[in-house]
Amino acid sequence: MSKQKALKQLVEKIKADKISDALPFSSFLDDLIKNPDLFFKDIFKVFADMVEFYLYEDKTKKRNLLTLENADFDKIFYDDCEEPFFIDRLLANRLLKLTNVFKKGGQYGQIYLFEGPPGSGKSTFLNNILAKLQAYTHKKEGVLYQTNWKIDSLDFTCPEHDNPIIQIPKQYRRDFLNQVLPESEFKTKLFNEKIYEWVWKTEPCALCKSIQKNITEKENEELAFLNYLYAKPWTFDRQYGDGISVFNPNDMLIDKPLQNEILKKDLETYFKKQFQVIYSVWANTNNGIVALMDIKGTNVERLMSIHGLVSDSVHKVGLIEENIKSFFMGSVNPADKVHYQYTPSFQDRIVTIPVPYILDYNTEVDVYKHKFGKNITQFFQPRVIQNIARIIISTRLQSTDILEQWLEDSNQYLPWLDRDLFILKMEIYADKLPNWLSEEDRKNFDEKFKKELGREAENEGQFGFSGRQSLQIFNAIYTKYSKNEKLITMEMIEHFFEEREKDYQEIPSEFVSNLIDYYDFETLQELKESVYSYNETHIQKDILNYLFALNYESDNLVFNPYTNEKIEISTINFWNFEHIILGTEFTTRYAEKFRNMMRKDYVAQTLVQEVQIQGKTIQESLQYQFLYEKYTQNLKENSLNPYLEDENFKRAIQDYDTHAFQAYNERMKNDIILLLNNLEVKFNYSKEGAKQIVLYALEKDLMTKFVDNE
Repeated sequence: MSKQKALKQLVEKIKADKISDALPFSSFLDDLIKNPDLFFKDIFKVFADMVEFYLYEDKTKKRNLLTLENADFDKIFYDDCEEPFFIDRLLANRLLKLTNVFKKGGQYGQIYLFEGPPGSGKSTFLNNILAKLQAYTHKKEGVLYQTNWKIDSLDFTCPEHDNPIIQIPKQYRRDFLNQVLPESEFKTKLFNEKIYEWVWKTEPCALCKSIQKNITEKENEELAFLNYLYAKPWTFDRQYGDGISVFNPNDMLIDKPLQNEILKKDLETYFKKQFQVIYSVWANTNNGIVALMDIKGTNVERLMSIHGLVSDSVHKVGLIEENIKSFFMGSVNPADKVHYQYTPSFQDRIVTIPVPYILDYNTEVDVYKHKFGKNITQFFQPRVIQNIARIIISTRLQSTDILEQWLEDSNQYLPWLDRDLFILKMEIYADKLPNWLSEEDRKNFDEKFKKELGREAENEGQFGFSGRQSLQIFNAIYTKYSKNEKLITMEMIEHFFEEREKDYQEIPSEFVSNLIDYYDFETLQELKESVYSYNETHIQKDILNYLFALNYESDNLVFNPYTNEKIEISTINFWNFEHIILGTEFTTRYAEKFRNMMRKDYVAQTLVQEVQIQGKTIQESLQYQFLYEKYTQNLKENSLNPYLEDENFKRAIQDYDTHAFQAYNERMKNDIILLLNNLEVKFNYSKEGAKQIVLYALEKDLMTKFVDNE
């Protein structure tokens, strides 16, 4: 392609992306009537709309354990960002909650401070949000409109960026909009919801009022000023402080009012009257964003000034009253809260949103992959990188009894968990409720407990290894072991931390050793899953027969339309199935209780809600999926038993992929091939890594390590 053609295409693309120029007020009204949601916006609605615009939500997934939605924030914090920010589920939840507050109009008179320890990424977090907000205001969906005046040869915008609609006199505005807007769902919201209160309460700035008055007097006609009124798109530009102003602690304070002497002179020449064109430094971001990066230095004084703005609603610039309605935000280190936390008047004005160190180990791993390359995983055995992240995160958690209050008996899990239950807490923070939890504990993980754990999470991640320290530690591990022929293992990680005494002392006592127990436990589950083969049709038939039989009393012979066969309904058959599902928890009394619970769920939830209302098949129901998971899980528990006492099994693994392997019996060869292939396919082991992990399990005798606790 020639450069002329490329330049022409570039020009066409810029034209296509460009938002229209200033509209006459009558044209603006026409567009507003057709699509009012695009025009009735303040900065808080634009912010909320921006989050939703970039947000990806996977509606096919269940709601997360502790969060509001299955939300993907990559478009805000990762894509096209100079420095990506890796947001974990807990912080994502806080941002979604803040957005929901803005949607309800509950934000006025507040200052929003994102608080976190040094190295937690607060500045990157804010910078990425501001960059995406700026980009959003350059899109047709996100643009704000501001008052623009065209009087004779004069062409200028309102210094406070008033929305053109508020130039309609306040006392007549409601009746006017009621007449011009057709009846619609939006109109009902506009007239009743708090998020649109600004439409009815906001007065034009002093300069716009003065222009209205002088045009009316000059032409001797009410509302004559509307002929000179235009609606101009307002696209933010942080570099010029237009819509977004970011202040650092060393930035100089600007105390003096700003004046536009040229505009003042031109207006006085045209109207033959005196004008005051004076405004504060805050005017350029009225209905925009003011961000303070760290509350120290000159930003302490700025915070005091902002407090005055949000407390008093109006403030004086010379003799002129100015009404600033901006989104005031900032970042703050815990140590810097001393500048305001003991001032009583700040208590109901400051809203703190924690930005802690990462608490989701998968997000921590994403940081490693970003910094060191996605191919780093090829140097580690599966789950080892995640365990490095767990060790880092263990230093950021508080030791409390909240999980003890939830669990019926935490001691049953201690063979593979730490005493503080940090490993379990990290699983929940990573949105996983482990399937090794008892049925009773899973049931007790209810909304009340989720809220309690969510509140506890608000106070975690304020200490421990920082993001920078985490990267330094990972780099040291990677540098030390990545050149070895063998993959990096948990034994190497344990040895690494034991050698680094200073870092090791930061880690909770015995946590690394406990984490290796958990690694061994998970390894054992992977081996059982990989060596296990099952008849899918048989399992499906057992579950469908059990569910259908719940409708009937014992000692019946009935036709099951799910399986197209006659089934005998008896207590023994119920018990046989329930024994598989309940495993070691099975008792006849508990089986009856479980059956009654299943019967209730089957009638009220599965049949009525999912099959009849949602149109699901029985196999798609949550109840079927639950039973399927429990059925296969308990079958897997016994899958390794044939090899516990077989000395040939270890030798066959060692001989795998050699000529000597052919000497073993066909069943053992087939089982080993199935085992190693499944480890590769299901759990992402390399060919050598799969062999290595099986030998590791055999050498540590993992098959019997947890035998009394499963």
